[in-house]
Amino acid sequence: MVEKRFTNKVVVITGATKGIGLACAERLKNEGAIVCAIQRGHSSLFDSFEFDLSKEKDCSTSIDAIIKKYGRIDVLINNAADQGDSKLRKTPFEDFPLKNWNHAIDVNLTGVFLCCHPHWPVHTARAPQFCLLLVGALLLGPG
Repeated sequence: MVEKRFTNKVVVITGATKGIGLACAERLKNEGAIVCAIQRGHSSLFDSFEFDLSKEKDCSTSIDAIIKKYGRIDVLINNAADQGDSKLRKTPFEDFPLKNWNHAIDVNLTGVFLCCHPHWPVHTARAPQFCLLLVGALLLGPG
């Protein structure tokens, strides 16, 4: 029997379409959470919000919509990461294109800031009931 530690907790997860994000979303849903998945594509498994993490307006609008719908966010898991396609990930660091580096920074770092910053007073006013988690990595180099 699955323990229901997150019953009625509003959990927002970026990058919930696959990997760690999807596994977290599925587990938290099984434990009773209301899972809001922020991702590039739509998911019928969770309350899905589609937007580009590198765009300030997209982030603010989606977080606003979640707060308006549920009245709060209990857990924000910043998991999304853009590592490029598999060919690009095998590119040696010295040959890695600046354009792709900037995109990765926009999604992997600036996206975290954009999801947290505009609503920080709302989140911290609920401390210690609010939890922020950061997950992510950028893999570069051979094989």
